[in-house]
Amino acid sequence: MIPPRSRRDAGRVLGLALGVLVLLACPARAGFTPIPQPNATYLSETVALPITAADFDVVSSLSGGGLTATFDTGLVAMTVPTTWGSWGSPPNVQSSTPHVLWTNGVTSLTLTLSQPALIFGLEAQPNTTVPSAILESFYSGASLIGEIPLVVDGNAGARLFAASSTTSFDRIVLSSTDDFAIAQVRAAVPEPGLVTTLIGLGVVGVPLVLIRARRSRSSRSRTPSSTR
Repeated sequence: MIPPRSRRDAGRVLGLALGVLVLLACPARAGFTPIPQPNATYLSETVALPITAADFDVVSSLSGGGLTATFDTGLVAMTVPTTWGSWGSPPNVQSSTPHVLWTNGVTSLTLTLSQPALIFGLEAQPNTTVPSAILESFYSGASLIGEIPLVVDGNAGARLFAASSTTSFDRIVLSSTDDFAIAQVRAAVPEPGLVTTLIGLGVVGVPLVLIRARRSRSSRSRTPSSTR
């Protein structure tokens, strides 16, 4: 007779295998879901790529949680409200006084990720005193996964541009009619080796639910069992 815990573990493995088989049998589709505010779930499922540079330093990349986002142009570090005038307010953003990175006259910014991600987000505000359109586009190679178009007030109106996807992506492009600043860059990537394994099986899109399930099991396995 198989012990109950072994049966549960076997069921989880079978569920993972069935999920992979479903992906193999069906064309990969992007389940792209914008995240409008930095709520508790978004914050708990992502890690920060912090801005640590001193004001007016030029920054070419940010790193955190084993991921690096590289910019196609150098960004200027600033701090709200001393060197960058204003930002948004919670709950639309994490903080009203973040460190930011300014595009310094450039109206388009490409962030290339060192490994595919399933969740990515940042806050952005145009360098104006009036509303301005900003578009964030998510790509896997040359394939567009999804887009977030927002009109953002340059006067204390910063907004979150974030999304989760069942298809991983590795490049994010922001474009606007005006130059802008970004802050609070965050991301979530699959467990090391999982994407490589699934790609080796022919799976392009990695389901977020499988990643969360593996993380949950890993977390429980590290928690000591209580004694009675």
